[in-house]
Amino acid sequence: MVRVDGRQSLELINAARQVIIAGHRQPDGDCWGSMAGLCGLLVQKGKQVRMFMDEPLTDQYRFLPFADRAEKTPERPVQADLLVLLDIDLANRERLSYDPAKVTAPVLNIDHHPTNGATADYVWLEPERAATACLIDELIRLGQGRLTGELATCLYTGLACDTGFFRNRNTSAETFELAGRLAVAGADVWAVSENLQRVSQQFVRVMSEVLQTVEYHWRGRVALAAVRADQIDIETVDTSEIVSFLRIIDGVETAVLLKQSRTGSIRVSFRSGSRDVGKLAQKLGGGGHRYAAGCTFPAGDIAAARRMVLAGLAREYGDQEYDRIIEYNKTARDDQSGGFVEAEAIFAAPDQGWARGNA
Repeated sequence: MVRVDGRQSLELINAARQVIIAGHRQPDGDCWGSMAGLCGLLVQKGKQVRMFMDEPLTDQYRFLPFADRAEKTPERPVQADLLVLLDIDLANRERLSYDPAKVTAPVLNIDHHPTNGATADYVWLEPERAATACLIDELIRLGQGRLTGELATCLYTGLACDTGFFRNRNTSAETFELAGRLAVAGADVWAVSENLQRVSQQFVRVMSEVLQTVEYHWRGRVALAAVRADQIDIETVDTSEIVSFLRIIDGVETAVLLKQSRTGSIRVSFRSGSRDVGKLAQKLGGGGHRYAAGCTFPAGDIAAARRMVLAGLAREYGDQEYDRIIEYNKTARDDQSGGFVEAEAIFAAPDQGWARGNA
């Protein structure tokens, strides 16, 4: 692994003729915006560029320039001069938007998540940036590329998404400066807002189902909800707004949403206004940001996952309501129990910093 900065990343990209762009599954606005923005830049440079996304482009992001160039990983192996992986850690292989077994190329990982383990061949990581889209903007400026209205729309999408439309803690003067520059360059601000904030009728149905499961812990400071795909179709719905909604309930500091797919995998999303949920997500095999994070259990019982999450939160909220947990064992995925085994709390070690908290 080699740590690189923006200029060195640009040199790697300039030296490559065939470039593949990839991101993460269940792509959000920053992932799609960064991928599409980088694709547009590479088209300007005359590169042979492909975007690999093994999930379909949803209606929410069809307005994005260049997004329709995304394709599934081909069945036959592919070689390229460089693969640029955006907005995710290469080590999180189960959430990659492509099949790494089918692609042979050195990997340049560009990301802003502080939990990124830096396992790619080249890693440009800047956790202080509000979005990965900010780093794509830097590539454009360093390479003296043309910030067209199309590219500006892509990057504004990423910036608006990861700042919660400029409401989250990562919103700063620098964020507004970039947003203004993108608007001047021709970003379709209205289209971004209209598409990202509009919800489908199916979203409303899923929201209704989720709200019926909400439970409160620690005198209302934690709100937790769970939903399963066998109860209602959640596969085509972006549930990030649902967990964010739970977080703004009066008195709630931390919100958790557990979502089990038809294949059995359980996606856990955390949002907090004051607690470092990124550390908890990292201990559960995931990652993210200090106040917005998540993890995925490839299989298991959603009730067991709930107990495990609550056990981790118990350390932060300072009581022994859950003094034992169900630990997810990555080496036992074929176990009939789904990989969950009884264990002493993995959150007990104070040197990990979780017990102290970083509010």
